[in-house]
Amino acid sequence: MIGIENTGFLLGKGSHFSFKTFMDEENFVITAPKVGSRFMLQVFEKNEVDFHLPAKIYSVKDLEVTETRVKTTGEYQLDYDVEVYEKSLIQEWNKIINGTSKKNVVLLYRHPVERFKTAIVQDFAASINENRYNNIFYIKELLLQGGFSEELTMLFINDFTKLLERKTGMGFDPEKNYNRIYNQVEKLYKYLLKIYTIHAAKNGTHHYSEYLSIFYTLITLGILKNVITINLDIKGNIEDYFEHLTKNKAKALIPYSNNENGKELVNDILQENSFIQSSVHNFLKEDLKIYSILNTSIDGL
Repeated sequence: MIGIENTGFLLGKGSHFSFKTFMDEENFVITAPKVGSRFMLQVFEKNEVDFHLPAKIYSVKDLEVTETRVKTTGEYQLDYDVEVYEKSLIQEWNKIINGTSKKNVVLLYRHPVERFKTAIVQDFAASINENRYNNIFYIKELLLQGGFSEELTMLFINDFTKLLERKTGMGFDPEKNYNRIYNQVEKLYKYLLKIYTIHAAKNGTHHYSEYLSIFYTLITLGILKNVITINLDIKGNIEDYFEHLTKNKAKALIPYSNNENGKELVNDILQENSFIQSSVHNFLKEDLKIYSILNTSIDGL
């Protein structure tokens, strides 16, 4: 960090970057949306806490956090003191930054394109069901111009979009209603999903963040030391590491994903259109580079 005081060091593209955290007596876990955060919630039985930090720093101190720069964002009703947990996370993060933490710093990651596909599905479901008349009107006109009937268009808008958001949001699966309506509006869903995927390939999605390349930068700068990296693409990796926390749980942990809710459709869209595929890879090129480095490192970080 020598010499950045005058010009500053840019970690990410925007003004800020964010990441999610979980913590127990031994581990401080760093992750992001679509990177095992629901599984971590089950493991730690605490809701996720979001940290928000400046993308441009002039010293290590700029990465320290106060109470106003974190937010608990989980949706589960769990019995614990949120304020105490948040403060302990803040204190531990500041220790990590200052090199005095005794905990294991664990960085979770997965293939950037696979993460991007699941982000597209959930963000599409949320954005398309926004209760705004101008948005609904645009969707209706878009579908009608695409040659779909008004009856199917209204079925898609009034019924399917709500079921899709509930299914992708917290895993709620109204199987009979969802499947029945899906079979009727599948072509409309694919049509709009392709348009959204093109948009996301150029502009990103709500769930996308640069956390992987940013944390790799913090590691290479020497700010973070002795980081344990866990690739979620390798089956059993995350379960093996947290075995001591999961083996005594009465309820089996569920590695929830959006694979059944449209991810394969997005995969087909990318496979069929080389332009969209190259746009996605270009957008994610830094994360893809870091993923490759993490996977080919013999000794780890």
